[in-house]
Amino acid sequence: MILDDLSDLLSSGGMGTVYKDYSPSTPDTVTSVHTTPGGPPTYTMSGSHVLESPRIRVYCRSDSASTAHQNAKSAYGILSGLRNRTINGVLYHWVTATQEPVLVGRDQNQRFTVACQYDIKKDRST
Repeated sequence: MILDDLSDLLSSGGMGTVYKDYSPSTPDTVTSVHTTPGGPPTYTMSGSHVLESPRIRVYCRSDSASTAHQNAKSAYGILSGLRNRTINGVLYHWVTATQEPVLVGRDQNQRFTVACQYDIKKDRST
């Protein structure tokens, strides 16, 4: 599953524990990966090879704006520009950010959240 693959990649890249499709209320500093609507599949000329086009969003939250931005930039460095990498048996052809990480606001506890969205092309998971 894409969330397993990319959270593993981020964790092994130094991001610590990465939560999938939710952000727990504690600790204050958290990185989470969420699925969002992606694009349609791409069918190759042979018809037997299908590329999926998912999209994810990475949220980095902290009680420090600087830490939230720094963590989002670290995730950006790991993900954006990724090319031809096999993760957990699935070939990821490319991952690209749709924008720079941006402050999306504060939560009910006044912690800062910085997010970035990524478009992906990968082989179909079995």
